[in-house]
Amino acid sequence: MRDLARHFHDALAAGEGAAACDVLTPATREELEASTGKDCRQAVLEEQLPAVTGNGEVSVFGTMAQVDYAADTLFLARMPDGWTILAAGCAPRATGPYDCTLKGA
Repeated sequence: MRDLARHFHDALAAGEGAAACDVLTPATREELEASTGKDCRQAVLEEQLPAVTGNGEVSVFGTMAQVDYAADTLFLARMPDGWTILAAGCAPRATGPYDCTLKGA
């Protein structure tokens, strides 16, 4: 999970939109494309997600996981083919769920 989160952020930093989109859940890709009117490969690079450093802290909750960095929190889901990213660019709110820049419907 940590490697997947790192791969995602490394792909963003390198401008590799296709590699970043490859690790998103289908619902997250669809929501991104629907909300921007652009292909995922282009849209994900325009989302201005925060850069991260360090390894990130991993928490697993059955088929869901969370990777926390100082500047970003990612939520992952275990799918039949393995772990994928459900949401990124997430920050905690004072009350209620996280506020995420990139998320599935």
